[in-house]
Amino acid sequence: MKTVPLKIVVMIILLMSVSVTAARAGTWMLGLKGWYTSWDSSLLGWAEKDIEALFAINGVQVDVEKDPGTGYLAGPVLGFQSDDGEWSVSFAAMVFSQFSQSVDMEAAGMGEIETDGDLDRKDFDIAVTYALFKYGDSFSLFKYQNLFFGFKYQIANFDLDVFYDPGSSTQSDKAFSHKIEQKVLMPTIGTGFSYPLWDKTAAGLQLGLLYVIPDLTKKDDTGTTHIWTQPSFGFNGEITFSYLPFNNFVMQLGYRYQEWSLTASLSDDNDTETSSPDITHGLTLTLVYLF
Repeated sequence: MKTVPLKIVVMIILLMSVSVTAARAGTWMLGLKGWYTSWDSSLLGWAEKDIEALFAINGVQVDVEKDPGTGYLAGPVLGFQSDDGEWSVSFAAMVFSQFSQSVDMEAAGMGEIETDGDLDRKDFDIAVTYALFKYGDSFSLFKYQNLFFGFKYQIANFDLDVFYDPGSSTQSDKAFSHKIEQKVLMPTIGTGFSYPLWDKTAAGLQLGLLYVIPDLTKKDDTGTTHIWTQPSFGFNGEITFSYLPFNNFVMQLGYRYQEWSLTASLSDDNDTETSSPDITHGLTLTLVYLF
C-alpha cells in the first residue's frame, strides 16, 4: 500500500473544498460526507403560499406558518485524479436524509386545522476540478487555488395532508392532500483555496455560483399539475479545517452555506408569480481514505 505525502495531502484538502474530492495522481478516494443543517425549504415556502391561495378561493382566510427545523444529509463520496495531478473528477450521493420541518395552519370559521407532513431530500454532486499549482511561480496564490465546474441535482418531496374540524362531528374531515415533487438542476462554477496551518492541518475556503433550473409538480385529488417555474442564480460557500490523523486518511470539519430562490406560479393561477428562498446551512463532516 502506498503512502500519500503531506504535500499531496494539502492538495487533496484543497480539492475537498469542492463538496467532494479526488486524491493524488493516479489515486482513488473513497469516503463519507455528512451535513447537519437548518433547511429553509423553498418547497415548503411555495406550499405555504399555494395553500393560502386554495383557501382564499373558497373565501376563507388562512394563516400558514412553516418551521424550517433541522436535519441532515449524508452519503458516500468517490473521486479520482489524473496522472499529472492537475485534473480530477468527483461524485457525491447524499441519499440519506431526515428533516423535522412542519406546517401550522389557522383559519377562521373552520375549527381546528391539523396537518400531517413528510419532507425528504436527496442531493447528487459531480465536479471536475483543475488545480492551479503549476502557475504558482507567476502568482503565489495559485499554489493554493483550484477552479471547478460541476452539476448538482437535488430531489425533494413533500407530502402534506390537511384536516379540519367542522364542528358538527367528533371526527375531523380531510380537506385536501398535497404531494409536491421538486427536481432542481444546478450547473456550478467556482474556486477553492487551501492553506496549511500546522503539521497535518490546513484551512480551506470554497465559493461557488449556481445557475438554478427548477422543476415543480403537484399531485392531489384532481390530478397532476406541472407548475411554471423560472431559472435563477444562487451561491454556496464552505469554510473547512482538515486534519491528517494518520497516513492515507483525512478528516475534515466545515460549515457550509447554500442559497437560491424558487420563482414559480401558484397551482391554480399561472398569472401569479411567487418567490420562495431556499437556504441550507450547517456543519459538515467528511472522512476519506486514499488508495
